[in-house]
Amino acid sequence: MPDGDDYAQSGNNRLQCHVFYLLKHALLLQLASFAAK
Repeated sequence: MPDGDDYAQSGNNRLQCHVFYLLKHALLLQLASFAAK
């Protein structure tokens, strides 16, 4: 069982990965729509 700090750290890393994935996805969508013009 992880203590509070380890648990918060892993949660923070997961959040950062999620945000990075969303940003990358949004950028790809913008590039795709730009290329489609």
